[in-house]
Amino acid sequence: MYSSLFSYPLIACDSDRIDEELYDWKDSDRPFAWYDLTKDAKKLLKGMEVAENVGFTRVQHWAPKVD
Repeated sequence: MYSSLFSYPLIACDSDRIDEELYDWKDSDRPFAWYDLTKDAKKLLKGMEVAENVGFTRVQHWAPKVD
């Protein structure tokens, strides 16, 4: 998700298990997880009776087989 307020795109899925080689950008000051919107949502929804995964979807990647 792109925003004119951020130098790099915001990540609209849980980035914990995404291989960093899949990103085509790198921030020398912050990790990719800093751009992960699910972490902000967890903080904002803390104490509320709302499922953590509301509004977000799971992303999966299968690396191609190398012969």
